[in-house]
Order: sequence, then C-alpha cells, then structure tokens
Amino acid sequence: MGQPQFVHLHVHTDFSLLDGACETSELLDEASRQKMPAVAITDHGNLFAAANFFHEASKRDVKAIIGCEVYVAKGSRHDRGEKNSPVNGGANGADRAEMEQGTRGNNHLGTAV
Repeated sequence: MGQPQFVHLHVHTDFSLLDGACETSELLDEASRQKMPAVAITDHGNLFAAANFFHEASKRDVKAIIGCEVYVAKGSRHDRGEKNSPVNGGANGADRAEMEQGTRGNNHLGTAV
C-alpha cells in the first residue's frame, strides 16, 4: 500500500474577509506540487471563489471540493442578540440560565459538496 495522502478540508481563501488570505491559485499550485489528490475551500458565508477554484483545479489535476462555513443561530435572522449584548448587561447569570445547557448563542456549520 502506498503513502497515505493528505487533503485539506478546511481552507479559507481571501474571500473570507478577516479570516483568510490564501489565494486559490497559490493553494492549488502547492496542492499540485505536493501531489494532493484534492483540496477543499470553505469560505465564510459565501461561494465567491468556487467557480474559479473549480476551473483552476481541473487544470492542475486536483479535485476541487467546494464548501461553505455558514452561521447557525437560534431564532430569526432578524434577531441581533440585543439580549446578550454587552451594552444591555452581557451574558449574566440570568441570560445564561435561559440558554440550553452546553450551547452558545451562534454556531458555525461547515458543509462541502
């Protein structure tokens, strides 16, 4: 059996504002140089890099895995968390008691296809 191959499954590109600085062409060049069979991008809340990433990956014989890291919040998207904001007292004991055990207000969900 050959050498196990590594595949990055959680990479933020320069389209993930304030969280990523990786340009897709440089990522794919490095993946190709290291003979990675595939690489994924999972930008925050957008798929702006997906089309170019897929096109450029096919030129380098690297399988493109397209993903997105989305935000999951309890309640409506219109709820802006005024109840837990520092201005209104923050997450004090009473606010914490209202939250489900072991959870925080907002969460991330990563998904890839």
